[in-house]
Amino acid sequence: MLLETSRRYNPAIESITFLKDFSYNKEDFAKAGLQLEFITPS
Repeated sequence: MLLETSRRYNPAIESITFLKDFSYNKEDFAKAGLQLEFITPS
């Protein structure tokens, strides 16, 4: 479970960077089991 606050969003690579300089993209969140509606809201 990710409890850290996101630090910034990088639109060039479509990823979120968290406090420890780890970037996560849509595929990473999908692998973690996050539902598609939360990854790509309409």
